[in-house]
Amino acid sequence: SNVIEPWVNAIKHLQSIAWRGHSKDCTVAGCIGCGEDAIRSYFHAKQCEYLIHDGREAWLITSRRRGKTEVAVFRVMCKLLGYNPLTNDFTPTPQHWWIAGLDFPMVRDALLDTFQRLMPPETTKWGNDMEAWGLAKTDMIAHIFNGSKLGFKSCDSGPSKFQSVGLDGVH
Repeated sequence: SNVIEPWVNAIKHLQSIAWRGHSKDCTVAGCIGCGEDAIRSYFHAKQCEYLIHDGREAWLITSRRRGKTEVAVFRVMCKLLGYNPLTNDFTPTPQHWWIAGLDFPMVRDALLDTFQRLMPPETTKWGNDMEAWGLAKTDMIAHIFNGSKLGFKSCDSGPSKFQSVGLDGVH
């Protein structure tokens, strides 16, 4: 059971992000999902289409403030953890991904911040003394408990930083 515990916790974590319980007795102003007792996806329909797409290339084009960063980071998290809570599909791990931003401030302030907000706190233990993940801030690489790695890159560092690297994906 010690081997299974971190995986179960990872799946529970992804499920807790992807699905939200709504109540007909909700008093939260502006909650668009309430009015009945139901479990609904946290993501809107177009984001869900993007999350369940299993092709080699996927595009998510929307206007400002529509959740592109959050859904993109969540999709990579699913790949790294080996589970998609919307399709209930498992994927092989470990995986090695990069998330790239236009410049370093975008990577630091938007992408890395979103990843840290969506992942459990860095010191979370998902089994015995096993940390869920850790971040090497000097090279901006997150190491996941299952051996997966996520690197954060900025496009302003030049094309040479993106050459000759074997990855499972770049976002």
